[in-house]
Amino acid sequence: MKHYVIEIVEFKLVEGADLEKFIAANELVAGAISALDGFIDRALAQDDDGQWVDIVRWQDMACAKTAAAQVMQIEGFGALMKFFDTDSVKMKHFTTRYIM
Repeated sequence: MKHYVIEIVEFKLVEGADLEKFIAANELVAGAISALDGFIDRALAQDDDGQWVDIVRWQDMACAKTAAAQVMQIEGFGALMKFFDTDSVKMKHFTTRYIM
């Protein structure tokens, strides 16, 4: 079985953030993120309480950790980060053990 790495970033948006502008800022960096070595796919989701998760699947842990450092250099990523309530951000990497 191939073991992938799932990166989960939990966060809330800053108070008063414009949802359409936040989504647009994500779209501006999406191509650069998907071009990073080992990228498989990405999903952005929100619950009813305003909590968000950004879920990215990587080929392996080395790619995930390298990407975590590289993403900060992506043009437009700084503008995207301005939407995040930085106190709420939590990032973890998980290695898959079972996939259906």
